[in-house]
Amino acid sequence: MARGSVLPVTDPALNPLNDFQPRDRQIVAGLEAAITSGRLDARAEYRREVDPSVDYFVSERASASLALRPIRRLTVAAGGEYDLAFGAVGSADATVVWIGRWYTLSGGARRYRPFFDLWTIWGAFSPVPYHAMHASASVTPLASLTVRARGERYRFEDAEVFTPGVSAEDRGWRFESGVTWTPTAQWVMDGSYQAEFGPGASSRGFTGRLTWLPNPLFSMTAHGARLQRPLELRFNDAELTSLGLEAEYRPHARWRVGVEAIRYDETRDRPDAAAIDWGQFRLAGRISLLFGTNADRVRLPPALRTARSR
Repeated sequence: MARGSVLPVTDPALNPLNDFQPRDRQIVAGLEAAITSGRLDARAEYRREVDPSVDYFVSERASASLALRPIRRLTVAAGGEYDLAFGAVGSADATVVWIGRWYTLSGGARRYRPFFDLWTIWGAFSPVPYHAMHASASVTPLASLTVRARGERYRFEDAEVFTPGVSAEDRGWRFESGVTWTPTAQWVMDGSYQAEFGPGASSRGFTGRLTWLPNPLFSMTAHGARLQRPLELRFNDAELTSLGLEAEYRPHARWRVGVEAIRYDETRDRPDAAAIDWGQFRLAGRISLLFGTNADRVRLPPALRTARSR
């Protein structure tokens, strides 16, 4: 479970991993090749991670991606990876996007397979991938109003295990819809509804945000959410309500400073003494610096002034 923690794998807090824990930080090296043009973007990458203490590699992967724009409003993108260390096909996805004047439509499929380093024990449990189909739509009937929706249906592959007396779900679905309204240049309102039903749990809830932008350098946002998530395989039904306020200052295009205060109130319906009150209050501060993006690789041509005929 160390991968889900903010601690590095060499932290003493992870000593229970004993011989499976790397003694030194790993070294990552790889090679990337790309072909870009006005309508084509193709990339391939090879990456290897090595443990310097034993000179053994702990991961080895190759990936490729392709984005094609055959006509002005249509984009087709696909990509995937192969885990050379485990000898298995990894995650992959394909998407088709059509961008109209006042609407956007997209659909696609994806395959997700968890990735684990060779030094962890989790790879021995043969992680099972899942396959998903998804579609989304976004409509802007007015310049100040956008309505969106997205849905996904997924199914896990057969785990090839025998569990007598236990019947578990192997498929599920997700859905989200929302509205964004900008009555003026200084105010933005956004609300959404999410629902999900899958193996082990389900959830449904609402979120809302109100943002005030008095000038291009400063913004303030108030947000709230309500979430219900009954857990199928546990004696526990949880409800969560959150209210928060955040502010952000952007003195430069490449860096920003922000602060946030948020209150969580959660109730857990349990029939035993293990019921807990997870309610808490959090304060956070952040500084974001942007050093560069992939868009910087191919610079845009200089703007050209054109005279309009009258």
